[in-house]
Amino acid sequence: MRRSMKRGPFRPLSDERGISIVEILLAVTIMSIISVSVMGYFTAAVERSAEESRRVIAASLARMKVAEIRQAALLDNDMEPGKDNYDVIEGLIPGGGETVFSEADPLPAPHEHLLDPQEINGTTYRFVAVLDRVYPDDFRIRAQHPERVLVRLRLTVSWESGDSPRPARSVTVDAYLAKPR
Repeated sequence: MRRSMKRGPFRPLSDERGISIVEILLAVTIMSIISVSVMGYFTAAVERSAEESRRVIAASLARMKVAEIRQAALLDNDMEPGKDNYDVIEGLIPGGGETVFSEADPLPAPHEHLLDPQEINGTTYRFVAVLDRVYPDDFRIRAQHPERVLVRLRLTVSWESGDSPRPARSVTVDAYLAKPR
């Protein structure tokens, strides 16, 4: 009878083989290496997603600032009666040159705070507006309406994240200001 028990489904404990501690340690080590490398990919993906989020916010801020500057150009200037803000802005641009406005060199009053930095989600966004004149290419329009000058506005929004020593990133939006008729 003893022989039939050895060959049956139940074997004595002396014949069973288990997993040794070395095999367990080896399996845990392999799983650790794999999980650490996969976590590196997740961390990089989260950082890229956060940077892309900052870029989208900067592009939205740039479009909003362009709209605010366009709106400001349409208003009458309280500082110089008889002129609207478009005339004042255009008068600040040297012939054939460009004018740069920023936090350090603000727009004329009463819009001097239009380019102040904004902080969103722990990231500070800074604005720089570059204005220059663009004359119509068609000489007939220029001859009939010499006062029609477009003002090109290049608004750059840059940011630096507080947690990262990387150089500043930026987004630039091109737009034009036209004198209302």
